[in-house]
Amino acid sequence: MATNNLHNYFRGQQISLQWSPVLRALAAEMSSHSDPKDLRHLFFKIGERFAKDTESLFREVQTIAQLEESLNDFWFRTNWGWVDLNEENGSIYITHQAAPLAEAFGDDALEWVIGLLEGFYQSVFSVLGASDDLVVVCVGRLAPEKNLATLVSAWRAICAHDSRAKLLFVGAVCIILSMYGGGFATIPAYLRDMFGTMQVGAIHGRLLTAWSTAGILGPLLVNYLHDQQKAKGLTGAAAYQTVFYTMAGVLVVGFVANLLVSAVNSRYHVATTPTPAPVPVSAR
Repeated sequence: MATNNLHNYFRGQQISLQWSPVLRALAAEMSSHSDPKDLRHLFFKIGERFAKDTESLFREVQTIAQLEESLNDFWFRTNWGWVDLNEENGSIYITHQAAPLAEAFGDDALEWVIGLLEGFYQSVFSVLGASDDLVVVCVGRLAPEKNLATLVSAWRAICAHDSRAKLLFVGAVCIILSMYGGGFATIPAYLRDMFGTMQVGAIHGRLLTAWSTAGILGPLLVNYLHDQQKAKGLTGAAAYQTVFYTMAGVLVVGFVANLLVSAVNSRYHVATTPTPAPVPVSAR
């Protein structure tokens, strides 16, 4: 059997014979009544809805390799071919092969039915936390003879934040770090206003002791929680989610505790003996 005949035979096995003529007629009728741009948008929405039922399969994905594996498990079960994901020049190239779009709707409909895959992958990246600036679009010419569709998603990271969000994050970190030295500089004055000057040195020493203790116990707690998450099979950023939530909770407790601290009641103030005025001595 010739290679082309073998290829055409397997292409024909991807769609049910009882539905093939119906879908072809549907595609022809839609093409005659609607603009390809509108049809592509319609199928984009269909692709998004198609992906909504599969969100749970991709929520724990942390790397490109894991995403490719999860996608191919899904496509294999539904007989929708397979996909290759490759990072290049700040983009993720999505090469989907053997998708039954041409068999279902005909080669002439590929201009707009490709929107289904665009919508599907757009929804998958959204589930992974991608920003609205990430856009999945088909690039190049579709190849029905190879059942090949190449799409590209702008931006590199899966849990992608746009450049503005990154700048905001870096700026916030810089502001927080600048408060570190400022906090130490204002602590003595803060303690003086709250507790007076008599024991401010001793109180400051106790505060530094508590800070040093936290500097030792904090990393131990972080490592303990991280090891627990790794034991559960979590990797990457997912292994640190519990850590960050715990640290955020500790910060909230510290914030509330600081609000509860008030100045010493006046009845506990230490009375000071007034210094007598000097008595002038007259010369004789």
